[in-house]
Amino acid sequence: MTLLNAKPDENKPLCDETPTSDNESPVIPFGVITIGGIAWRIVIDPCLDSEGLNGDISEDKALIRIMPRDPSAMTITLVHEILHAINWVYCNSDIPHKVFNALSHGLIQSAKQLMPGCIIEWPDKIQKS
Repeated sequence: MTLLNAKPDENKPLCDETPTSDNESPVIPFGVITIGGIAWRIVIDPCLDSEGLNGDISEDKALIRIMPRDPSAMTITLVHEILHAINWVYCNSDIPHKVFNALSHGLIQSAKQLMPGCIIEWPDKIQKS
Protein backbone atom coordinates (compact mmCIF):
# COMPACT_ATOMS: atom_id res chain seq x y z
CA MET A 1 0.00 0.00 0.00
CA THR A 2 1.34 3.43 -0.91
CA LEU A 3 0.81 6.18 1.63
CA LEU A 4 1.73 9.06 -0.66
CA ASN A 5 2.70 9.08 -4.29
CA ALA A 6 1.01 12.23 -5.53
CA LYS A 7 1.63 13.51 -9.02
CA PRO A 8 2.75 17.15 -8.98
CA ASP A 9 1.24 19.71 -11.32
CA GLU A 10 3.96 19.92 -13.96
CA ASN A 11 2.63 23.28 -15.22
CA LYS A 12 3.15 25.09 -11.92
CA PRO A 13 6.62 26.59 -11.51
CA LEU A 14 8.33 25.91 -8.21
CA CYS A 15 8.89 28.89 -5.93
CA ASP A 16 12.43 28.00 -4.90
CA GLU A 17 13.97 26.80 -8.14
CA THR A 18 17.70 27.42 -8.36
CA PRO A 19 18.96 26.54 -11.85
CA THR A 20 22.35 24.86 -12.12
CA SER A 21 24.93 25.56 -14.80
CA ASP A 22 23.07 23.09 -17.04
CA ASN A 23 19.97 25.32 -16.61
CA GLU A 24 18.31 22.48 -14.73
CA SER A 25 16.80 22.96 -11.29
CA PRO A 26 18.13 20.72 -8.51
CA VAL A 27 14.63 20.81 -6.97
CA ILE A 28 12.54 17.68 -7.62
CA PRO A 29 8.73 18.05 -7.48
CA PHE A 30 7.27 15.30 -5.31
CA GLY A 31 3.57 15.91 -4.80
CA VAL A 32 0.76 18.01 -3.44
CA ILE A 33 -1.16 17.55 -0.20
CA THR A 34 -4.24 19.59 0.76
CA ILE A 35 -4.48 20.82 4.35
CA GLY A 36 -7.33 23.11 5.33
CA GLY A 37 -8.21 23.78 1.70
CA ILE A 38 -4.65 24.87 0.87
CA ALA A 39 -2.70 22.84 -1.70
CA TRP A 40 0.81 22.47 -0.27
CA ARG A 41 3.45 21.58 -2.85
CA ILE A 42 6.11 19.15 -1.66
CA VAL A 43 9.55 19.24 -3.24
CA ILE A 44 12.85 17.52 -2.62
CA ASP A 45 15.45 20.27 -2.39
CA PRO A 46 19.17 19.48 -2.03
CA CYS A 47 19.82 23.19 -1.36
CA LEU A 48 18.54 22.66 2.19
CA ASP A 49 21.83 20.95 3.00
CA SER A 50 23.70 24.24 2.59
CA GLU A 51 21.12 25.87 4.89
CA GLY A 52 21.68 23.19 7.54
CA LEU A 53 18.05 22.06 7.39
CA ASN A 54 16.38 18.67 6.91
CA GLY A 55 13.12 20.30 5.91
CA ASP A 56 11.42 23.65 5.65
CA ILE A 57 7.95 25.09 5.24
CA SER A 58 6.98 28.34 3.57
CA GLU A 59 3.46 29.26 4.61
CA ASP A 60 3.16 32.19 2.19
CA LYS A 61 4.14 29.95 -0.75
CA ALA A 62 2.31 26.83 0.54
CA LEU A 63 5.57 24.95 -0.04
CA ILE A 64 7.17 22.09 1.90
CA ARG A 65 10.82 21.33 1.11
CA ILE A 66 12.56 18.09 2.10
CA MET A 67 16.31 17.47 1.88
CA PRO A 68 17.27 14.26 0.05
CA ARG A 69 18.53 11.67 2.57
CA ASP A 70 17.65 8.11 3.40
CA PRO A 71 13.92 7.36 2.93
CA SER A 72 13.21 6.84 6.64
CA ALA A 73 14.68 10.22 7.59
CA MET A 74 12.85 11.92 4.72
CA THR A 75 9.56 10.41 5.85
CA ILE A 76 10.01 11.67 9.41
CA THR A 77 10.92 15.12 8.06
CA LEU A 78 7.90 15.16 5.75
CA VAL A 79 5.51 14.33 8.61
CA HIS A 80 7.25 16.97 10.76
CA GLU A 81 6.72 19.63 8.08
CA ILE A 82 3.10 18.55 7.50
CA LEU A 83 2.52 19.06 11.23
CA HIS A 84 3.87 22.60 10.84
CA ALA A 85 1.33 23.20 8.06
CA ILE A 86 -1.49 21.82 10.23
CA ASN A 87 -0.33 24.02 13.11
CA TRP A 88 -0.32 27.09 10.86
CA VAL A 89 -3.72 26.36 9.26
CA TYR A 90 -5.68 25.16 12.28
CA CYS A 91 -3.85 26.39 15.39
CA ASN A 92 -2.57 29.84 14.37
CA SER A 93 0.97 28.48 14.93
CA ASP A 94 0.33 28.16 18.67
CA ILE A 95 1.88 24.69 19.09
CA PRO A 96 5.58 24.92 20.07
CA HIS A 97 8.12 23.54 17.61
CA LYS A 98 9.61 21.00 20.05
CA VAL A 99 6.34 19.03 19.99
CA PHE A 100 6.63 18.18 16.27
CA ASN A 101 9.58 15.77 16.58
CA ALA A 102 7.77 13.56 19.09
CA LEU A 103 4.50 13.71 17.13
CA SER A 104 6.28 12.85 13.86
CA HIS A 105 7.86 9.72 15.27
CA GLY A 106 4.66 8.68 17.08
CA LEU A 107 2.47 9.15 14.01
CA ILE A 108 4.83 7.15 11.80
CA GLN A 109 5.03 4.32 14.35
CA SER A 110 1.23 4.28 14.60
CA ALA A 111 0.76 4.32 10.82
CA LYS A 112 3.15 1.38 10.38
CA GLN A 113 1.14 -0.65 12.91
CA LEU A 114 -2.28 0.31 11.56
CA MET A 115 -1.30 -0.01 7.89
CA PRO A 116 1.42 -2.67 7.52
CA GLY A 117 3.32 -2.23 4.28
CA CYS A 118 2.37 1.42 4.11
CA ILE A 119 5.23 3.40 2.60
CA ILE A 120 6.02 6.69 0.94
CA GLU A 121 7.45 6.12 -2.51
CA TRP A 122 10.32 8.57 -2.86
CA PRO A 123 11.61 9.22 -6.40
CA ASP A 124 14.48 7.00 -7.54
CA LYS A 125 16.39 9.97 -8.96
CA ILE A 126 17.01 11.74 -5.65
CA GLN A 127 20.66 12.19 -4.77
CA LYS A 128 21.08 11.44 -1.09
CA SER A 129 23.67 13.44 0.81
